[in-house]
Amino acid sequence: MCLRIIRKENFSIGRDSRGETCRPSLDTGRFEASPKASGCSSSTRGEYEERLYTEGPTEWLSEKENLGLDFPNLPYYIEDDLKLSQSMAILKHVGRKHGLCGTTDAERTNIDMLAHVADDIRLHYSLFVYQNYKTQKIEYTRRMHVTGNRLSQYLGNKKWFMGDTITVVDFLMYELLDIHLKVKDDWLKDFSNLQEFHKRFEALPAIQEYMASPRFIPAPLNGPSAQFDIV
Repeated sequence: MCLRIIRKENFSIGRDSRGETCRPSLDTGRFEASPKASGCSSSTRGEYEERLYTEGPTEWLSEKENLGLDFPNLPYYIEDDLKLSQSMAILKHVGRKHGLCGTTDAERTNIDMLAHVADDIRLHYSLFVYQNYKTQKIEYTRRMHVTGNRLSQYLGNKKWFMGDTITVVDFLMYELLDIHLKVKDDWLKDFSNLQEFHKRFEALPAIQEYMASPRFIPAPLNGPSAQFDIV
């Protein structure tokens, strides 16, 4: 994953001068809006402190080699002696802490599959908004419909993608549905179950609280070199 100085989450649990464990700290850059890890922590009422890298790449680059990360990148997560980078690793770690990663081998395997499906969707989205927005809108709109159809068929009449219990996959899928609604606001018109899923996720009390708070940054969606964004 490329360096992201704009809106990527960063949890850091450390100890204060008295040796007491501090609340998780959410350190972020501010170029890209992404609710995955912070939303996951918020939905479980997890406490954390947030820090934003807002001064551009220099602020992050001056610190990245001094944090003890094996693979320095944003986002990163530090919890006592545990130091993680990479969004998916962080999301799954937070999910496991709160029982959002499945309870059986079959569930965990399907969650892994859907997480990679989400990665594929995000990859194509990134190529579109950074490279092909001006030349391949029609082609990408067609791809969106195919993607929506597959997701709709998988969701079926389930409440969440894995059934009655929310998992980390629902955070990934909500985000992807939501950013694509910014690309084409009616793209879910043929998929009523995905529309209901999107509304259901936003109606979760903790998500409502998070999205109404200053911690939620709805825009921009992408980095400054993107050909498409919202303001």
